[in-house]
Amino acid sequence: MASQHTKGPWSIDPRASTHVIAGGRGICSTGGYGRYGRTEVDADTENEANAHLIALAPEMYDALKAGLTFLSNRKVYEAVRELLDHIDGE
Repeated sequence: MASQHTKGPWSIDPRASTHVIAGGRGICSTGGYGRYGRTEVDADTENEANAHLIALAPEMYDALKAGLTFLSNRKVYEAVRELLDHIDGE
């Protein structure tokens, strides 16, 4: 099964540092879910960091696929293959 995710590149919305966009449309927002005992600044910092990590997802996916052919350690190969299958919904 081929991956069903929105193709990259994904980026941070210049108008909202906790929103991830692709092709001008929203992918996700990491803000607004409560602080759970943290300060607002800590929650904002974490939400922004999460958004940046999520925005890299298509690149990480492509890197995993490209690197798969170069892996010589069978355990690492199987772990990466299992992760890619999970992402692809298999």
